[in-house]
Amino acid sequence: MSRSSGPVTRAQARLVQAKEESSPPEGLPEESLPAAPKLTEDIQSTLIDLADNDPVLGRDAKELRDATATAVTEVWQDAHHSTEALAHQISAKNVSLLRELNTSFAAVGERVQAQPVIASCLPEGAPPKLQLFAGSSDSPPFSLWIRRFENVLRMRATP
Repeated sequence: MSRSSGPVTRAQARLVQAKEESSPPEGLPEESLPAAPKLTEDIQSTLIDLADNDPVLGRDAKELRDATATAVTEVWQDAHHSTEALAHQISAKNVSLLRELNTSFAAVGERVQAQPVIASCLPEGAPPKLQLFAGSSDSPPFSLWIRRFENVLRMRATP
């Protein structure tokens, strides 16, 4: 095996890398290896044709520009489609969550309605009057007033 004199250039390194990539590692099936993305194939093929010390002129510059523009466009389209798919997935999950919440709230409502009703002992069955909370010193404290208010709200006439 002969060694070339001087440092290894990028073009030489790419040739060695291409040879290594063409043969799959032992023990792995060939289809399990990740494939190079399509968007970089054009750029890679254009860059492989150029040596490290070649000036980029005319046709090479146009090929690089076109390959880069194509790669950027493909990346943008891929990102756009991924974002759109994610938005649809989030929307579907939100609809599912809303259905589950509505079902849960309906179940809680049914349980509240199933609780026994407090029978009123008043002759006409009307709820007792509740004095407004004035906040003055002669009125009952707020905690007692709110308990009384909750009791009045819980009372319902029996059918």
